[in-house]
Parts: sequence; structure tokens; C-alpha cells
Amino acid sequence: VGPVIYTDCAPEDVEPILARLVPEPSATSVARVNTTEERFGSVPRAYIECLDDQCIPLSLQRAMHSATPCDPVLSLETGHSPNWSAPEKLAQMLCALA
Repeated sequence: VGPVIYTDCAPEDVEPILARLVPEPSATSVARVNTTEERFGSVPRAYIECLDDQCIPLSLQRAMHSATPCDPVLSLETGHSPNWSAPEKLAQMLCALA
């Protein structure tokens, strides 16, 4: 997990991060979710691409945010976990969206 998800985190930070991980049910990633244009479609969405993500390639990220239109689409020069590797930059982007 560490080498793929925390690629741009400081090595001394990865061990405590990994210690906090807990198992998650796999069904949540494959379960079908029914949405409506009236409800889900009316919610404003933004997407922050992680340009150096080794877990979800940029092409797949772009397919994801194209399938669920997002505006704006922003980019960060980070791996999969900007909340750990670039929390200040991520927070600035999120605050600007609020």
C-alpha cells in the first residue's frame, strides 16, 4: 500500500499513516449506486486531479470526472494522498472552493 498510495510522503511519515489504516469492506467499491439528476445531478462538484498519482492514473481520473461532470477541475502535483503529502496546498484549494 505505502509505495503506491504514499509515494510523495516523507518516509518517516508513512509508518504512522499505515498504522492508522483499517480494513474496509470491498463491497463498497463495487456496489451499484442509483442516482438521479434531480438529487445527485444538482449537487455542485469539483475534482482535484493528483498529477503524480501511482494508484489512479491521470487518464482514469479524467474519465471519472468526465463521467460525473465537475466544474472546476483543478490539479495538484502530488501522488494519491495530498492530504498527507501537501495538506496546506490541498486545504487552500478546498477553501477556495467553499
